[in-house]
Amino acid sequence: MELKDNETRIKIKYYVDRKNVSARYMNIGWFDRMETLPESKITRVSVSPVKAVSVTSIFKDSIKGHVPALPNDYNNQFTVTVKNGSTEESFVYGISIDDTKSLKPKIVLSDADHIFSFYCFLNDAISGSMTFKNFQDEYGYSDCCEAYKIWKACKESAFKVLRLGIGDMYKVMNYVQENYPDVM
Repeated sequence: MELKDNETRIKIKYYVDRKNVSARYMNIGWFDRMETLPESKITRVSVSPVKAVSVTSIFKDSIKGHVPALPNDYNNQFTVTVKNGSTEESFVYGISIDDTKSLKPKIVLSDADHIFSFYCFLNDAISGSMTFKNFQDEYGYSDCCEAYKIWKACKESAFKVLRLGIGDMYKVMNYVQENYPDVM
């Protein structure tokens, strides 16, 4: 069976990630054999009654201690791409590894994961559209340096959503919440 060009590209990228991750987590034995990553299927997410975006993802890395409050938890990171027509924007999305006994990473996101990652992207964008003062007050940050760093990341998400041209962020967010209640 011959591989498609895209599958070969993914296999090479996975090899690079596998090499980096296995060097750091050698004792855990996550990546015990080389295999081609399955392609992420495209999830269509309705953003209005007449418009939808495409959401895809690719596994990026598994890291330990991503959340400071949970230093022993592992987190899988994905590069998620949202496409509207010919415009596309990407962002990093992380999810916890549920099965901590086997420590097997989830390397493919489901439709529900894609929808939820898009929802989180919109939520960050809305937070980034606030003024810094409103952001700090809304989320109760006492450390303004930490708050500013997070606000700037959210602001970048807001710019990405604007570049996608999907319309008013609040309307899109409400539409996604109403039409995908099982995912929220």
